[in-house]
Amino acid sequence: MPHLKRLKDNNLSQPPCGSCHLDDRQFGLRRRAIWPELRAELTEFPVPVAVMHDALAASGGPTTAAQLGLDVDFYREAVCHAREIRKRYSALDLAADAGLLEAFAAGEGGRA
Repeated sequence: MPHLKRLKDNNLSQPPCGSCHLDDRQFGLRRRAIWPELRAELTEFPVPVAVMHDALAASGGPTTAAQLGLDVDFYREAVCHAREIRKRYSALDLAADAGLLEAFAAGEGGRA
């Protein structure tokens, strides 16, 4: 995992904020510089949505907003704005930056 360590060592796990030494531009440049290698490394980790959905359903876990007792519109808004709660760069920020977050939320995490 050399690139994950590099991400941490270069403070790329931190958001561009007033308490960090990277401004928005520097943060974006550094992230883009290592992204191809980091992306290749991260492809070893994800569990396909269908596999995760089926495992959760098989264990009796909720897989939809309704099964969680939530209004679908509330769920979608919560997913789209959850990344604003903490000042750190997360998978939700990455999805938003890539233009994928709203579609993900609209499909209730990959399943309509």
